[in-house]
Amino acid sequence: SAAQRKACWAARDEYQQCLEKNGEGATQCEDLRKSFVAACPEAWVKHFERRRIYARFKQRL
Repeated sequence: SAAQRKACWAARDEYQQCLEKNGEGATQCEDLRKSFVAACPEAWVKHFERRRIYARFKQRL
């Protein structure tokens, strides 16, 4: 549903902002990652993580 999708995106955004602020693998972001994984379908989690990795790769070029 639209509400679930918005909740997923909000959890994703919070988690990714934490990573940007604190660095990849930051322990401060573990709870946000759990919320992100709980709010989103597994396929979406994989997709968003791959997209983030690719975006970081492109920035380095």
